[in-house]
Amino acid sequence: MKTLSGKTALITGAAVRIGRAIAEALAAQGCVVVLHCRHSRDEADALAASINEAGGEAHVVCADLADPQARAGVIREALDAVGTLDILINNASVFTRESLQASTDAGVAQEFEINLFAPMSLTRAFAAARQNAVREPAHVINILDRRVTGLDVDFFAYVMSKKSLQDFTRMAAVELAPGIAVNAIAPGAILAPVIRGEGRASEPRGAALLDHDCTPEDIVQAVNYLLNAKGVTGQTLYVDSGQNLLG
Repeated sequence: MKTLSGKTALITGAAVRIGRAIAEALAAQGCVVVLHCRHSRDEADALAASINEAGGEAHVVCADLADPQARAGVIREALDAVGTLDILINNASVFTRESLQASTDAGVAQEFEINLFAPMSLTRAFAAARQNAVREPAHVINILDRRVTGLDVDFFAYVMSKKSLQDFTRMAAVELAPGIAVNAIAPGAILAPVIRGEGRASEPRGAALLDHDCTPEDIVQAVNYLLNAKGVTGQTLYVDSGQNLLG
């Protein structure tokens, strides 16, 4: 059953990894998807072609979310492609190994531009585009990190930006209700991270409460839950087998 038939979604960072899994899942449920990418244009085009060939509908928007002018056009391009948006999933992020003492103002600003300011800007534009919408409810889902409950000083700017995004989730939920539900998902160690300046690193799963290695499919299930939960907003759903509870 295609439970999202007639719905439209914009997913940032949708060409690879968790973003790709979310996009494929929404498209399989009948949702028209707009795939945002930055450097992964070939992967985004291939994913869109695959979705379209399978009978779905997908479009690609390419923009550097660190650039305020570039990201200002993302919602506009998405609307030009699909007419209206019902779902915004802020998944794109940058992940840098840098302590406070090793950080620079420019490096911290770059992390915040992509991990916090871009979701804020896109959510603002998404809400403005829905002011006269008759289709409800609408959803914003922000992808966080289970580190938001801890103090991982090795990734100072990243953790600070994700903590701020969690606070933004709650504040936006208050302001944008009742027409838009705003929630967040905080994954644990699901895929080896791509660390800026280092490339892909192997990351041990670490201690967890459940004997389950979380996968992108677990994130997809969390997204589906939030899109169908009529009484949930301003919440963070941790998908990490309980890692956040262990600090």
